[in-house]
Amino acid sequence: MENNRSAVDWGKTKEILRDLLDAHKGVKSGGQVVLVGGSAMLAMDIRISSGDIDIFSPEIDPDLTLDIEKKYQCSLGDSFRIDHTPTENIWGSILIRDILENSPVIDKMQTESGCWTIRCLSPETLFLVKMESGRAKDEADLELIAKSTSAEKLWARFVEVVRWVPDRNALLGFSDRLVSHVQSLFDVAPEKTLNAIRQSLPRGVIDMLSESWNTNAKIHDSTMPENKPKSKNRQYNRNDMDLE
Repeated sequence: MENNRSAVDWGKTKEILRDLLDAHKGVKSGGQVVLVGGSAMLAMDIRISSGDIDIFSPEIDPDLTLDIEKKYQCSLGDSFRIDHTPTENIWGSILIRDILENSPVIDKMQTESGCWTIRCLSPETLFLVKMESGRAKDEADLELIAKSTSAEKLWARFVEVVRWVPDRNALLGFSDRLVSHVQSLFDVAPEKTLNAIRQSLPRGVIDMLSESWNTNAKIHDSTMPENKPKSKNRQYNRNDMDLE
């Protein structure tokens, strides 16, 4: 069957989600669901359609998810997916350990299986997740999400999330991408971003970013290592980052 990758609007998302939750009758008596990805953008009126359903929920049954997915593939095409994340997951280089607590409640669904709390990723979390995905389509979404947040809110969320980066060698790239995107999307000077996030980062990362972006945001007066690379093209020696 021909695929219809833009057929899932907000109304269709709620229909499919209710169908999925109804299917849990006798299995679960309610729970929590967080809309992520494209579904979160629909909930926030950032996008008008999508090709999939994107959710996080520890309570959703994977087998029932597949059953509902197959049901809707008959009308939406074989490529339709319910992308269900059941456990803590790495998005790009980051973990979101407070996904339930930080995602605001947008609805309560009383279904045949019980009452479900529907949450949605905050614009700030969604921005950081998409920023780290490395996919071209997510990069295009950042400009849309930026209209629903601010540089100040992104700085605050970054400071919370950066603690959970599992690979400390990824801190430099994560931070650098934030500086770059805030500059391009909010017309905010790199120095302001570095000053806002510097207390959450190791001194080596801040010093290297400061040199790279040619700012005065260094937080230590100690002499930089002699073998530290020049900032041209932002090439880094990770041994100099002092990540401990």
